[in-house]
Amino acid sequence: MTDRPYEPSVLLTFRCNVMTSISRLRTAAVATALLFSTTFLHAEEGNKPEGLKLGISFGVATPSDRIAEVYQFPRTIDSLSYTYDVASSLGMHLGARFRLGMSENLSFSGGIAFNRFPDQEQTAMLSDGRKITVQTVTNIVPVHAGLTFLFSRSLLTPYASGELMYTYRSVALSSGRDVLTGIIAPEQEIEPRTSRFGASLAAGLEINLGGFSPFFEARYVFSNMVGRENGEPERNFLNVAIGITF
Repeated sequence: MTDRPYEPSVLLTFRCNVMTSISRLRTAAVATALLFSTTFLHAEEGNKPEGLKLGISFGVATPSDRIAEVYQFPRTIDSLSYTYDVASSLGMHLGARFRLGMSENLSFSGGIAFNRFPDQEQTAMLSDGRKITVQTVTNIVPVHAGLTFLFSRSLLTPYASGELMYTYRSVALSSGRDVLTGIIAPEQEIEPRTSRFGASLAAGLEINLGGFSPFFEARYVFSNMVGRENGEPERNFLNVAIGITF
């Protein structure tokens, strides 16, 4: 029995398969090397306090009495766009922050945020005795500082923070839901501005990508813990945000 030589098409197919396998192995090796080098670099950085990091964040602000209504599991996971629409209609926020290492896993942190809660109704009494209902917006601006604990400093960095704050609150006639409206354009205020002492607790996850780090964070704010007047309600809310630090 005589062996039949391989046909050219069979040889070509075999060669293509070999080249494809080699290419895949090469890609996997490069990816593995990059992963190990990134992990090693982050491990080296984790042995010393982190340097100054600056960041910005943007997200929704939900009053405490509406949290259960907005974040209903598993609906929140199944319909993120619907949850965002509901949450953003209640409030939005824009913030800036900093963080400076004090030890390997502990940093001094702080920042400022602008929270805007639109579409609130208030009844006003006119001089002739008539009552009118107006649309108002409440702006709360906390200036906060405290400590952030980094559970691990690697590619993924979970963290938790506790901070004290001094908050400013104003109520104005509504001129739109956009969070930038209250920052850029002056609004007609209908109540005296107030300021109170408060605090916040936060937890988040940061993804370290070298020169910048995207993050996701949930922060519960007690905006008027200290200094409330008689009959003044607690004004607590939840911030859920995405952001980036440099």
